[in-house]
Amino acid sequence: MSTMGRHFAAAVFSFTLCILVAGCASSESRLRDSLVGKWTQSTDPALAKRGLTVEFLPSGEFQAQSVFKPDFPTTPITFGGNWRVEGQTVILTTSTVGQPGISVNEMRWHVKSAGKEKLEYVVEETNKAVTLFRVE
Repeated sequence: MSTMGRHFAAAVFSFTLCILVAGCASSESRLRDSLVGKWTQSTDPALAKRGLTVEFLPSGEFQAQSVFKPDFPTTPITFGGNWRVEGQTVILTTSTVGQPGISVNEMRWHVKSAGKEKLEYVVEETNKAVTLFRVE
């Protein structure tokens, strides 16, 4: 291949790589923007108290409430921390838990779909599919 041909091939490769990186960045940005707000597992107020409710703040912080364990069926656990998006995965890093003796580790949610009103994801740690509905 001639020198000019190699330069052209390198330029095409560089351009393609830039497009792919920009596409990933904009995809992450769209997902991040679509998550900001409050979400719950049920739109029925009585049932929402027994499931997960999470609010993603634009600052990258989150606040959540959930009933995690069967031995605490009516005691919601509150927790919060920071969140970020990597590809199609939402990573929640917990820094505060409002229940003594309970710890909530980092969680990874693999997003299957994120719309204006509905968020579907799989929890990496349990392989459990979850659907949340936008509250606000």
